[in-house]
Amino acid sequence: MSKFQRVPHWVMLALLGVMPALSYGLPIFEPGHRLPSATATPSQVSVSKGYAALMRNDLGAAAAAFTEAAKLDEKAPLPFIGMAEVARRQNQPYQVELWLKKALEIDPKNTDAQRGWARYLIGLNRFAEAGVTLQQVISLAPSSADAYVDLGDNFLSGLHKPGQAANAYREAIKLKPSLAAAHLGLGSALAMQGEFEPAVTEFGLAAKLAPKDPVPVHELGRLYATEKKYDKALAALNKALQIQPGYMPARLDRGDIFVAKGSLDKALIEYQAAAKVLPGLAIAHLKVGAVYQEQKKWGAAEQAFLKAVEADPKMFSAYNNLAWMAVERKEHLDEALVWAKKAVEIAPESGDTLDTLGWVHHARGELDQAIPVLQKALAKQPQRADFHYHLGVVYAEQGRRPEAVAALKKALEIGKKFSGADDARRQLEKLGEK
Repeated sequence: MSKFQRVPHWVMLALLGVMPALSYGLPIFEPGHRLPSATATPSQVSVSKGYAALMRNDLGAAAAAFTEAAKLDEKAPLPFIGMAEVARRQNQPYQVELWLKKALEIDPKNTDAQRGWARYLIGLNRFAEAGVTLQQVISLAPSSADAYVDLGDNFLSGLHKPGQAANAYREAIKLKPSLAAAHLGLGSALAMQGEFEPAVTEFGLAAKLAPKDPVPVHELGRLYATEKKYDKALAALNKALQIQPGYMPARLDRGDIFVAKGSLDKALIEYQAAAKVLPGLAIAHLKVGAVYQEQKKWGAAEQAFLKAVEADPKMFSAYNNLAWMAVERKEHLDEALVWAKKAVEIAPESGDTLDTLGWVHHARGELDQAIPVLQKALAKQPQRADFHYHLGVVYAEQGRRPEAVAALKKALEIGKKFSGADDARRQLEKLGEK
């Protein structure tokens, strides 16, 4: 049996911060169109230099320019918003909050400062507060299409309300039909609501409006993949890579499509490429390990899963698969117990992690400890045939015939082709059942 199918699917965009996925990496404020006018004050000129430095990711020059701007005009909020963005990129959350509060203290109604504060709240998963702040921005600047996009992103990725997100994106499009981010967000909201063709249209519009951005065509590819239109999906992902050859999210998604088509060797090439370019990306190592696990290349799989948890100690799927492989190999069962418990500790609501822990206890001969854990797994996911099968096997080994028969029959009733189906039938025959 393999737990390859349990690897998280279509999650790399959020992890890489390239969609309106909400993480601490969300920009405080986009440093666009900050060119000084002919009548600009010295402070405004320094602000423009700071934002230009941000565009180059020259954080030292940006910090110096914003500091100079703040000295030249102590009552201007923009220098402090810029300093907050510098602190965000330097992973200094305390300083981010300090500078944003300073900007709001100077001008509580400054919409740039309020948008920055809302994005900071989003990064802290304080979505309800962020929504209130963004509504305030809209009340102060009702013609701000960007504010509506932020509101839509908050509804979509934070509050998981695609209907309200779609409404916000539509308002942004009314105000600024050429805003690619609004069409991209609307496409995502429509896709979440199962409106396939309208979502395709919106992603297509976003791609036309932002021809140098790989994200719209990537999202289109992901959408085709969810509909199992793999050839169209691959074509879209290939186009994303033509736009930006180093765009690893598209390679990871191409790997997922090759897995779905049964081409594991091709999938491995994609995942390894992503892991090489981004060695700190845990999901890439996880997917490499999953392919090796499916191919029963245990040593290579173990190395990949260990790299995944090194990159992200909260990557419970890697711990889960490490434990599962140890059971399949019938070795390292002490380590398996540690790994399985770690997976449950990180993801206690996951039926998969509980089932794995129960199966590890079974492999160790700890049947009394296995049963309650397997029962918890079933309580989380009662329609999992393999969970019923595992519990039935343990019941049978304990001599609890009625419970074993009921669990094994339930497993076969739910699914006749799960990995333990043949053994479930053999177990029933041993118990005198046909």
